[in-house]
Amino acid sequence: MVERLHHQLKAAIRCHGGCQWVEALPAILLGLRFSWMEDIQATPAEVVYGQTIRLPGEFLVPSESTLQLASPT
Repeated sequence: MVERLHHQLKAAIRCHGGCQWVEALPAILLGLRFSWMEDIQATPAEVVYGQTIRLPGEFLVPSESTLQLASPT
């Protein structure tokens, strides 16, 4: 199991070839935690935290539900 993670991690670091691996590591780990796993029908973050995680871009861009709450009707 650890060897599989190392293989995925190494492949992801190679995809970020232009920068230092230390700079690319946070984005790579976020991607691994947010990726859908078919065998467990969830993401690793959902298994650990019990709910979906919010990506950093979701903090800045309002979702449709917050837009509907904010619009006066």
